[in-house]
Amino acid sequence: MANMRSGTRSVDVGVARQSDRSNARREEVGRTRTNPSPSDASQSHASASGEVPSSTPLFTPLVPPKITSTSHAALVQWRKDRRNYEETARSRAKDGANDVIVPVKATFDQGLLRLWCRLRWHISMDEVTDGHIMAEVDKIFASVKNNNVPDIDYEMRSKLHMDLKETDVSERVIRYFKTCHDIIDDNGWRVFFDDNTGKKELYRILVVSLEPQALREDVERSIRFQARKAKEDEVVLHDLILEKALEHEKVFQRHRREKRELANAR
Repeated sequence: MANMRSGTRSVDVGVARQSDRSNARREEVGRTRTNPSPSDASQSHASASGEVPSSTPLFTPLVPPKITSTSHAALVQWRKDRRNYEETARSRAKDGANDVIVPVKATFDQGLLRLWCRLRWHISMDEVTDGHIMAEVDKIFASVKNNNVPDIDYEMRSKLHMDLKETDVSERVIRYFKTCHDIIDDNGWRVFFDDNTGKKELYRILVVSLEPQALREDVERSIRFQARKAKEDEVVLHDLILEKALEHEKVFQRHRREKRELANAR
């Protein structure tokens, strides 16, 4: 009998403990529902409003390129890097970044700038402005390594290409023109294309570098016999190339569609 009473007490104790644990769990659930955590509350609010909390974009600090040499080659690379730096800073500003474009003067090696002021410009460092520095950069570019003319045709053939992977024909054409002008600016060649003769040479380069070959030949024929003004007007040339590129894209898409339909019919 003693054993039976002992066993009964053990069962009663076990049932009581289990009941206590169940009550504790119910109380915890109740507290959670009554006082949700901050993360739960935000998720609940997002679900109720249909909005997802936006996270603040993280940006690495932008470092402007420095002028540590005033040779033609060094300034060509610097101006390319400077343009990329300014474009990135402006683009990030639209996304909420607080980048401030650092003045050119602040990126000029101070020892080198001091010598330029004393030996070349004959002014104090306080008088120097960004405009003054950029005017000198343009002057150095105009000299083009002591008047040695580079092989521009070779450089253009190797670097100027139309991006045929771009499916938007209008974007493809405008990027082609931009690439051409970027190559000129990056190499300090603007001096070669400033006058009317130079501009005609630029437009010739834009035509001979066109891809694919069928588009180039079509544009060349139109310039020879119809749109002669495209030889001397970049806007007319752009409109002609865009018009022909759109026509060729339509033909290409039609042929591809016909080829696909023929393959499906087999």
